[in-house]
Amino acid sequence: MNFVAALDCASLPHLPELSLPDSGALLFFYYDGAYPGRPAVVLSDDPQSQAGARIAYVPSGTPTSLRPTPDGITAYRKVALRAAVVSTAPSYDHFTVYSAFPEMDQEGVDHPVCSDEFVDALDLGYHFGHQLGGYALPIQGPVEFEVAQAALGGVDWRSPELPAEAARWRLLAQFTSDQRAGMMWGDVGTLYWLIKPEDLIAQRFDNALFTWQCS
Repeated sequence: MNFVAALDCASLPHLPELSLPDSGALLFFYYDGAYPGRPAVVLSDDPQSQAGARIAYVPSGTPTSLRPTPDGITAYRKVALRAAVVSTAPSYDHFTVYSAFPEMDQEGVDHPVCSDEFVDALDLGYHFGHQLGGYALPIQGPVEFEVAQAALGGVDWRSPELPAEAARWRLLAQFTSDQRAGMMWGDVGTLYWLIKPEDLIAQRFDNALFTWQCS
């Protein structure tokens, strides 16, 4: 798998609702299908493919060593990032919005909360692409439904179990296509890892699930 990102937990702002470890590192890996002769895609409707997206937590003081890039693979370029605390909001088609405004139709675009005036007044200013916690920035609909589909064994989108399962998942991290690093997920897409709050508190990062979207 390709090494996507490392988070130095000790350097991150303290956010109680995110419940990340106080030290150590979180490492994110994703198989992007670029290995010669082994094309593959991680899909929410194929739960077995979730093995192609992993998170590893490395406690502080753990001996580590660099591994060479396999032949035929071009390593992503290293890009240093810093964190800033921002506010986020659900997308107009997120299930929490429909719960708060049950009068909305399924498109929702004619409701006042979808108007340019309301969105501009929020002035969230969080269009960075890379993100920890908060509401995800989806490209093609709520990502919670996609990981819920994987969690339920690849059920159909019309499954009555899906909404309740989707509500159990929270964004852990998202990493967007980044020209600086030479990362491109499909057509300027984004990688998303989601986790249940109880697993986040218990630091069971291996229980996180993955999805990705592109335009």
